[in-house]
Amino acid sequence: MDTAPNTHLSRLRALVVVGTSTGGPKALTELFQALPVMDGVACCVVQHMPSGFTANLAKRLNDSSQWHVSEARDADVIQPGHVYIAPGGMQMRVQAGRPTVGLSIRKEEPVGGHQPSVDVLFHSVLELVGRLQLVGVLLTGMGRDGADGLLKLKDSGAFTVAESERTAVIYGMPKAAVERGAATEVVPLWQIPDVLATHLRHGLD
Repeated sequence: MDTAPNTHLSRLRALVVVGTSTGGPKALTELFQALPVMDGVACCVVQHMPSGFTANLAKRLNDSSQWHVSEARDADVIQPGHVYIAPGGMQMRVQAGRPTVGLSIRKEEPVGGHQPSVDVLFHSVLELVGRLQLVGVLLTGMGRDGADGLLKLKDSGAFTVAESERTAVIYGMPKAAVERGAATEVVPLWQIPDVLATHLRHGLD
């Protein structure tokens, strides 16, 4: 567990969960370069990647943005200003403990052919409904992973965003979500940081 001193218990107020696949590394770079670090906000990301690649992705994102980006570890305590990348070949879940909010990283069976799975992450944060402001984001990728989870987030009252066909390298995962009515907003990638920042700032006022 992350044992560094923290005061996040009273400050972690919003959690953004992001899912992506094909084209994701570039999309994530653009997202976090433009998304400002906001007080009380943390992010968790599932990028479809095999084991051994996600640590380098986290390092690149950390070096190119103002966020503290790391490959997630089991029992990490979620801290504001941090982005946690699901390790390749593992499932990542948010655990709504008391008083901390942490992460579970486990080697399991793939879900929908994916490990890490966007749906696994998205479903896990439903435990935090009413406790934190939740935002779900689905970016470029092949297949349908994340569509069901994004819909459940939206139905729970969370704000949800899907990347539009205009900028998605592969309009598969976002399209599946849009077709199910899972997205509150459908916008091109370059607009997503502003949409998220505006919504989060309003919710944190």
